Order: sequence, then structure tokens, then C-alpha cells
Amino acid sequence: MGTVVKISLPDGYKNATKEVKNMMDTITELMSKYKHTSDISRLNRSQGQWIEVSSHTLKVLKKAVEICKRTGGYFNPAIFGVYRLWDMASRNNAFPSRKTIVRALAGSSCNSVHFYGGKVKVDTGAMVDVGGIAKGYTLDLAWKIFKKAGTPWAVVNAGGDDLLYGHRRRTWTIGVVSPALSEKIAAVLEVKNFEFICTSGGYERYFRVGTQRLPHIINPLTGFPARYFKSVTVLAHNGMLCDAIATAVFAGGSKALETVISEWGEEIKVIII
Repeated sequence: MGTVVKISLPDGYKNATKEVKNMMDTITELMSKYKHTSDISRLNRSQGQWIEVSSHTLKVLKKAVEICKRTGGYFNPAIFGVYRLWDMASRNNAFPSRKTIVRALAGSSCNSVHFYGGKVKVDTGAMVDVGGIAKGYTLDLAWKIFKKAGTPWAVVNAGGDDLLYGHRRRTWTIGVVSPALSEKIAAVLEVKNFEFICTSGGYERYFRVGTQRLPHIINPLTGFPARYFKSVTVLAHNGMLCDAIATAVFAGGSKALETVISEWGEEIKVIII
């Protein structure tokens, strides 16, 4: 998934650890936008054509489109074309033109991804990326693996996304990293009744153009890097929802936050720095 994964659990459950690692490798092979043979890369090369994908990819894309619509587009899996503009801008040290951004946005909406049985089609001009939800999906699958194995408790950290597996009455103490100083803790959370914690920010991954350092998360409505918050942390009962909501709120700022709270209410908690 393009990140370091740490798994902690009691002795005697090595098989569960191995199964989780193998699962994460499988999801990376299926969904990485950087792997030529992944489902995501095949979809992006075959715009306008129906492509058969794995059940995992199908499930993640369907959930991504659902959340896209419920957030008013602040979480958008079809925004990869705009992301590539900014990635190129960072490499060339030159800002993309507004016309180029508008053109890329025109083909990037919640309705750009279509489903028919086990097949998916991406509209011509659109490109998909599930980087803002796939890690959450791996945590959902890890939760099922730990449950099946009878693991009493487990903690998985996947680059800012965490699974706290165990009895809900247990209280976990979690530190939120400072966006300004990554070795410092900005806040300490006493977490109870939530299994998933996801943080989005622009302090570790970013574009650099000239003297400006811009967050790697794009506002899908404007096509520009999001600069509203330093970081957004979400607590939820579902990994995919947790991951996507953190991305949406960071991308869209206060307007996205209002939409998210209106849609999901007490199902989630949001901490903003």
C-alpha cells in the first residue's frame, strides 16, 4: 500500500499476522496505481471499456462511489487525472494552468465510474485512484482475520490508519502526530467504542513547486491542493468509511466537514488540527 505496516498482537497468533501481511500484499497488487498489472492501472488504460476486476476492487470502487456521492464529491476516486497534473508540476517545478486543471476536472466526477456485474468502466477522460480508501479496506479485512483467529486483541498501524481490535469496552490511548513536528505528539486521545482511526494530512506527502510545499490531497471541487487544515483524524466503526472521510474533510475543509457530520452524525468522530 506504499507505506510501512506495523502489527502488534499477543504471542501465539503468528499465523494471523502472516495472513494479514499476505492479504495486504494482495490488495496492493490489485489496487496500486503504480503497478502496471493492477486492476486500477488496467481501468485507467482502458477508458470507456468494460473491464473485469477482482471482487476486492469491485467492492472498494462501489464503496468509494457511494461515499463520493454522500460527501458531495469531496471524496472522489476519479480525481487521479488532476493529481497527475500536480505531480507533474512538482517534477517540472511549474504550476499547471487553470485551463488544464478545469479540463481535467471536467471528466472527474462521482458518475465517471460505472458497474455491470463484475465489470467496471471508467469514462473517457477520467482516471481512478483508490489510495484514499484502500488502506481502510485492508483494515476491515484484518479485523475479520483477527476475529476468525480468535485473537483477543491486535493493533495495526498502516501509515496513519489504525485498527484497534479488541473488546469495545477497552480504552486505548492514542497519540496524534504533530503536523509541524512529526516526532512530537499534538494530541492524546482516549479511544473507546471505535475500532478504526484514520489521519489525513499534507505534512509527510506533498508536492513542491518553487518555494511552495503543497499537500498531496486535492480538493476535487477546485482541482487545487487542499490547504484548509494541518491534519484531520477520524474515528469510525468501518475502515473504508474512516479512511475516505478523513480524506474528504482534509480535501474540502469546513464545507466538507459540515456535509460529513450531516450524513454520518454520531457514527464518526472528527479531530482537526
